[in-house]
Amino acid sequence: MGVIGLVAAGMLAVFMSTHDSYLLCWASVVVQDVIAPSVPGGLSTKARLLLARLFILLVGLFLLFFGLWYQMERQDVLDYLWITGAVYFTGAFVLLATGLYWKRASTVGAYLALIAGTFAILGLESLTQTLGPCPRLSAIIGISTTIVALLLMIVGSLIFRDDYL
Repeated sequence: MGVIGLVAAGMLAVFMSTHDSYLLCWASVVVQDVIAPSVPGGLSTKARLLLARLFILLVGLFLLFFGLWYQMERQDVLDYLWITGAVYFTGAFVLLATGLYWKRASTVGAYLALIAGTFAILGLESLTQTLGPCPRLSAIIGISTTIVALLLMIVGSLIFRDDYL
């Protein structure tokens, strides 16, 4: 019994740590990379903390309601985790790779890649059922989303250049 309790406590700690990191990461990305650059004169530290806390609350509420609303009738939990993780991974991977290794990457291209990443949500079983029977449709959608995000990053960066760099 003691070993099972330790394993359960460890799994709960890992679960909390993962969600804590997700909430903090995405709230800070929105505040630091989306809102702060668009505010003339910048944001104070107090305003950044307040906005980050607000976005943590909003993302947490979204996760709560989505978790209560989404029914996993015919879908494996692992597929659900892959697809929801792909929403984060797709845009972020393309941004990281091109932002670090391609000198012509631009802000517009980055936004387009992030927006394209959200379309990985179309791989959820409840949405793919409407397209007919295809055993690996979720995987096809995930790979296609990554390719589209990369193409939008490249095209957006070539058309809309950041001349201030």
